[in-house]
Amino acid sequence: MAVAAPSASASVLSWGGRIGVEGQPGIPDNTYHLRSISCTTQHLCAAGDASGDVITTTNPDGGAAAWKFQNVDASRVVGAISCLPTLCVAVDYSGYAVITTNPTAATPTWSSPDNIDSSNALLGVSCPSTSLCVAVDNSGQVLSTTNPTDASPTWVAKSVDSGHQLRAVSCPSVSFCLATDNHGDSVSSTNPGATTPAWTVHTGVDSPTNSIDAVSCTSSSLCVAIDGTNDENILSTTSPTSDGAWKAASVGTGTFEELFGVSCASTSLCTAVDDGGRAFTSIKPTGNASDWNLDQADGRWGFYGVSCSPTAPPLCVGVDQAGNVVLGHLRLPDTLITQSTIRPSKGTASFSFKGIGVVSGFQCELKKKGTSASFSACHSPRAYSHLKAGSYTFLVRAVNSGGPDPKPAQRTFKIGKPPNTKITKTKIDSSKGTASFSFKAIGSASGFQCELKKKGAKASFSHCKSPKTYKHLAAGSYTFRVRAFNALGRDPTPAKKSFKL
Repeated sequence: MAVAAPSASASVLSWGGRIGVEGQPGIPDNTYHLRSISCTTQHLCAAGDASGDVITTTNPDGGAAAWKFQNVDASRVVGAISCLPTLCVAVDYSGYAVITTNPTAATPTWSSPDNIDSSNALLGVSCPSTSLCVAVDNSGQVLSTTNPTDASPTWVAKSVDSGHQLRAVSCPSVSFCLATDNHGDSVSSTNPGATTPAWTVHTGVDSPTNSIDAVSCTSSSLCVAIDGTNDENILSTTSPTSDGAWKAASVGTGTFEELFGVSCASTSLCTAVDDGGRAFTSIKPTGNASDWNLDQADGRWGFYGVSCSPTAPPLCVGVDQAGNVVLGHLRLPDTLITQSTIRPSKGTASFSFKGIGVVSGFQCELKKKGTSASFSACHSPRAYSHLKAGSYTFLVRAVNSGGPDPKPAQRTFKIGKPPNTKITKTKIDSSKGTASFSFKAIGSASGFQCELKKKGAKASFSHCKSPKTYKHLAAGSYTFRVRAFNALGRDPTPAKKSFKL
């Protein structure tokens, strides 16, 4: 999903209420702890809990009834899960893996738990394709399989970070995987599916006293991670295969929460969640702390994980410690006209504008009064020339994968100029107390307004036409004024004639 990021100040996601996907009759909502979540599309999510259960859905917005609850791993903690449309792999803290190749079925069929890492805890798993899944454990090992859809997948273990725990792994493709550890380091591979994959340790990503507990990579050019400190550091890099510190954005507010999960739907939409029920979302994930917008997404419980689907429109789903999921939908963008230059006499108009939120493009419409128009793709600035005289309304709306701004920004303006006015004939008859005036417009006019003011008295303009005749006028000094008008306005310098009776 390609999206641009013009502004990071607006709330990017709209978070809904908690959905108790494990709130079964007679069971308190804090009996189960959801520990992991994977949403491969906005139509497929799977969550794992602390009691060996996996909950799947093809309709995350469908309420609790739309989530299918299954016990697939005895009573073990399903600490990580990774899904594709035709594959889900879940791993637990006791070294077991369970797999389904029909996750979208009404009742998915899960394999029996397979103890692929008997003496260790599996802490992360990532499947970039149906031909590769990679898991990591608490002894610094990477386990991989190139046949995860087979009845009995073969997992190969490789020690890559001895003495440390590999806390999480993210594989955006079959040619790149990155894992993070509890010592402020990372490991990466550009051939994770090879018979003998090569993994490289990158030191100094974070402080060696910090555990990097979750990571999400959109490609080999962007990885975003979080550490388990009270500073709530969100780490980012565009060079994940290099040594050295990643950029840290400290989003903590001094309330002792810790970040537990992070997920990037694209290079310009990432969300991190903490155990205070807060979600931090950015459309500039390599930016500063101010580029991460805070939402109190879960008002009661803490989050243990989050997953944002890479498909458009993206859907982010957080899982909490009480068996609830909370859904974050992409907000429609706002639009702001930042500058307009109108030259009425030359028939030109130009507009500059920007989007607020996640924006993939713009649509513009120029509507002349009395005519119809429609939106079409455009970019800033949008210039118009050779406009005919009249009243216009320019409208522009930002769009993203969720749709267009429902309230386009608009600017009304006029092209051309008001007409001039000329008195062409005057006839004054003092003996009869009458006065008559003929006049015309110079330029396009839709009518005239006249005023006859006697010295010392008040008067006002009213509609009239040529010739305009006045009768029964009393003796005195008078001034007659007339102005033509059109849709662009009235003649600012009315024609006038003074006379005496």
